[in-house]
Amino acid sequence: MTLPSAIARRGFFGVATAALASPALAQQRPLRLMVALDPGLELPFSDADAAMPGVIVQRVPLATVQTRLAASVRAGRPMVDAVLTSLRGLASGLVADIWTPWRSEWRMLDVANAEQDALQRSAGEWGQVVAAGPGGPFLVHDPARLPEPPRDASQLLAYVRREPGRFTYVAPSLSPGGERLVCALPHMLRDADPEDPEQGWTGSWNYMTELAGGITYHPASPAAMNEAFLAGEFDLIPGLASSFPALQAAAGGRLRPVALEGAPQYPLGLMMALPRGTDFAGGMMLRLLRRLRAARPAVPAIAELPAAPLRALPPVIRLAAMHRRWARSIGPRAGTQDRR
Repeated sequence: MTLPSAIARRGFFGVATAALASPALAQQRPLRLMVALDPGLELPFSDADAAMPGVIVQRVPLATVQTRLAASVRAGRPMVDAVLTSLRGLASGLVADIWTPWRSEWRMLDVANAEQDALQRSAGEWGQVVAAGPGGPFLVHDPARLPEPPRDASQLLAYVRREPGRFTYVAPSLSPGGERLVCALPHMLRDADPEDPEQGWTGSWNYMTELAGGITYHPASPAAMNEAFLAGEFDLIPGLASSFPALQAAAGGRLRPVALEGAPQYPLGLMMALPRGTDFAGGMMLRLLRRLRAARPAVPAIAELPAAPLRALPPVIRLAAMHRRWARSIGPRAGTQDRR
């Protein structure tokens, strides 16, 4: 039998290699799904939510997006085919330049509620939202230690000046609570464009610079912040709907949430992103998306908080730029290492 001219020109090994990279043959192996979330901070996820034939689930810390996953993508061999993560994970992957946009024919454009719609507007073409729920920001205090907490931006700055070291928050790239607090500031301060951190946040960047003068350090993680708060090191921290119930239980029910005047509510969510170089076609991806959408994990709203306008966070590309600028110009002013 005479080999086709294409094989004759390229050599059998070259054609075999090309065939193995094709979507049809790629889907003869399982779809590898990485779940990159920080437990207790995002919407809950169970491996059973993604249980379906042909899917392998791997759980990793969110930081893996910028380390091992990024290294594998840059080497041209992505370690997974899809990533289930949060908006922070999506932003960190954009900083590392490892995502490929969702093709229009792969997308599920319908959204189940206003929270999903807000998140999808932030994620854009880079992520497909599968679930959404209440997020934040709000403040948390113990009335026994701080009877009259601040309730707006000016009161918070006055409190930090009056009681330096008693308030803190985690870097926005490391905490959904810190991220939502920072993103709420341009609304609270009536900045020019709350969706454009680079050009429209003049008042907010100045405010954060002033606020940093009364912050001793930014804890390395939300868990470290909550531990220090419960130990009495801080009297005021940002809260999040997903983590507040556990914090409240650890404090014996004595904590109180505080709404910030002028702050919108930004939802939490789970979304799927595609590493650059993934070779799976749309069929399996869409089946997995439908499975995850059906699970729709729920996070209850905080009953003590009044309703606030629901808004989308800035588009994820601008969110990534905000993370970089905060790390460059705000974080070092107070120090980013936990000194305990």
